[in-house]
Amino acid sequence: MADNDTPTTTISPVFEYLDDATLATMSKNARKRYLKEKKWHEARGQRAENRKLERARAKERKRERRALGTEPMDRLPRVNVNREQTGVRVVIDLDFKDMMNLKEAKSLCKQLSFCYSANRRHSKSVNLLATGMSSEFEAIMLTQWPTFRSWADLPIFAQGFMDMTTPAVTTDAETEPALETTKPAIAQPLFPPHIDRASLVYLSGDSPNVLTTLDPTKTYVIGGLVDHNRYRNYCLDRAESLGIAHAAFPIGEFIALRSRRILAVNHCVEIMVRVLENGGDWKDALETAIPDRKKVVRDGAGASDGVDVVNGEAADVDEDECADAVADGDSDEVDEENDDDAKKDIGIQKRPRSPNSAASPDPTDTKRPRA
Repeated sequence: MADNDTPTTTISPVFEYLDDATLATMSKNARKRYLKEKKWHEARGQRAENRKLERARAKERKRERRALGTEPMDRLPRVNVNREQTGVRVVIDLDFKDMMNLKEAKSLCKQLSFCYSANRRHSKSVNLLATGMSSEFEAIMLTQWPTFRSWADLPIFAQGFMDMTTPAVTTDAETEPALETTKPAIAQPLFPPHIDRASLVYLSGDSPNVLTTLDPTKTYVIGGLVDHNRYRNYCLDRAESLGIAHAAFPIGEFIALRSRRILAVNHCVEIMVRVLENGGDWKDALETAIPDRKKVVRDGAGASDGVDVVNGEAADVDEDECADAVADGDSDEVDEENDDDAKKDIGIQKRPRSPNSAASPDPTDTKRPRA
C-alpha cells in the first residue's frame, strides 16, 4: 500500500453539542469552527423548507415553459423501461473505512445516487452493485438517501467484493421453499452474488494498462474513495496487493485534462454505460461524460503527450451537474502475473509513455517564477 502520513478521520453523521466548560478550553479558531457548524446544523430545517419551495417554483416554471412550447424535449427519461442489460458487471468498492471525513462521505453518497440514475436512463445498462459498506457509511447514507435500500438497480452489501469470490455457504433454512414466497423487506437481493476472481479488473488511472473494450465476462471495480488526491496510487496499490488485474480508461488518447486528474465515481459509471450504448466509441463517451471544467481548452487540441490522467478513484462531485438525477428508488418518488496474453484477454493494452513526460510542463499553468 502507498505510504501516506495523512491522519484518518472517523466519519460521524451526528453533531455533538459542547458545554461551556469544553468551549473554554478550545482555541479561538476551534470555537469559531464549532459555532459555524452549530449554526449550520440548527438551520437544517430551514434549508429543507427552502429546497421544498425551490422545487415547487422549478415545477411551476417548467409547467409555464411547456405551456409556451419552450421546454426542451431531448432530455433522457428518468427510467428507460426498454433498456438492455449488457451483462457487464461494475462493482463500486466502498471498503475505505476511516479514510474520508463526513463531507467527503456525503459527497460519495451523492455520487452513488448519480450512478444509480445514470444506469437507469440509458438504453444499455450494467450490472451495478456496491460492496464493503461499513456501518458508519450506512448511517450517513440513511441521512442522505433514506430509501437507498429500495434501489433494486444498485444493491449495496456489507461484504467486500473479494469476499464474494468464494462460493457462498448456504444453510438448509436458506434453501427452504418458504423463502421463495416470502416478500423481502427491501428490494435488494438477500444474498450477494458470486464473483469469479479471474474476472476482476480494478480501474485506476495510475495503471499502465489501457482499457480498450468492455468485456461482459469481466467484473470492473471502481474505487469509491473521495480523498481530494491525498491517497495517491492507492487503488493501483490495492489491486496489486490483492493480485488482480488493473486498467485505466483511454482518456489521454482522446482528451486532455487540467491539473485536477481525478474522476468521480458517477463519471466512471456513465462513461462505461455510454461506451456500451454507442458501440465502443470512447471519444464520444469521454467527451460527453467528463465535465468541461476538467478539460484543457485549446484550438484544435487533442490529447497531448505528457498529460497523465487518473480515473476510477472518486473525486468531489459538482452538485449542479446532475441536479435532477437524484436516486428515488423504484417508487417514482421525488502483477507480474499479468503477461501480455492476459492483458489481451481482458481487453487492455500497455499505455505508451513519453520519456520526457514526467518533466513536461502543464500547458495550463500560466504562473511564472518570481524574479
